[in-house]
Amino acid sequence: MTIRGGKGFVSGWSAGFSRRRVLLALVSTLLGLHGCFDLTADPAPSVTLVPGTDQLNLYNRSGSDLQLWGDRLQGFPSDSEKQGQIIPANGVYHFRTDRLRALMLSTVGNRGERPIQFDVYLSDIKGRNYIATFTLLVKMVSGEMFIRTQQQKLRLASADWANNSSRATVFTTARITPMETPL
Repeated sequence: MTIRGGKGFVSGWSAGFSRRRVLLALVSTLLGLHGCFDLTADPAPSVTLVPGTDQLNLYNRSGSDLQLWGDRLQGFPSDSEKQGQIIPANGVYHFRTDRLRALMLSTVGNRGERPIQFDVYLSDIKGRNYIATFTLLVKMVSGEMFIRTQQQKLRLASADWANNSSRATVFTTARITPMETPL
């Protein structure tokens, strides 16, 4: 660095900044970079639906608690709660399969198979509402029910999703890895 007339030159660029200005520029740059890291989006909840004996088990794979507000089985109206059920982080919620069995017996009888859509209404700790959509691949053999689950999507929904799930407004779609679980 050569000083000429009170100004410094580094590789042809004027270095007319005072130490204070350099320090302020450095601090604001570091704060600006730190602010960029804070703007990352929170991850969507992670849930897995696994069949069990006379029930479906919804596992919360998220790092925080979720609230379950209801569900909707294709062919039935939404079943919603006034007070959400808390599913703790890495916890499980059990859905009885009585309605599913009644639906299958009325549509395919003791022998047959049918895919059925199953929606689960959830919210995270920040109050964001989600609809997790699953396809239940249900097979009846001699009156016995066998279920395989397939996760379709998890979507962020509007505040009125619990009132009318068919009119839920989708703002964004989160990625869920499809998974099949045989009995």
